[in-house]
Amino acid sequence: MAGVKLVGPILRDCVLAAHSIRGDYLLAYFNKGEHQFSSALETVLRSCGERIIIYGTPRRGISGKLDFRAPANEAFVQDLAGCKGLISTSGNQLLSEAIALGKPVLTMPEDVVEQRLNARAVVNMGVGVQAQLSRLNLTVLGEFLSRLDEYAGNTHQHRRDGRAQALRELRRFIAELGHIGHSVHSESKPFARLLGAY
Repeated sequence: MAGVKLVGPILRDCVLAAHSIRGDYLLAYFNKGEHQFSSALETVLRSCGERIIIYGTPRRGISGKLDFRAPANEAFVQDLAGCKGLISTSGNQLLSEAIALGKPVLTMPEDVVEQRLNARAVVNMGVGVQAQLSRLNLTVLGEFLSRLDEYAGNTHQHRRDGRAQALRELRRFIAELGHIGHSVHSESKPFARLLGAY
């Protein structure tokens, strides 16, 4: 579309500064965990045998291999940078940050258009899998875990610094608007003089 420029994700300073490594745990995030983190979902996560750090629920503390943590911006980014894979709902910002840090994603969209589109993009880019939030099972989770290297490898071609790109485009658009504004202002002077004569 004319006059529209698509840019990559706008990454936060703490994400750009984070040092990504592949740790020995999964990271899980739920944006409405009090409703989304069901007993069935907990059973699946416990049964997979992986250590999992979980954000977004009202629970706190360690229970078996599940580590429930309180909201904390910097700590969350560090946990994201150090995990071997992300399990989450399908918000654009978190998925973008995970891809930027080279993390495979098992994404479970909420029933809204944006999240469904984001989840489909994860699959199309080959950086992870999509599952239903209410129907995650060990088969899907096991397949995800078996392909972590493949998905992580595919993140490289999709990493972008949208912030730098957005700033470049904004400066270009501002320059264009400034030029247009100058032209309109200059062209209006004869009319202003004419109106002044009356």
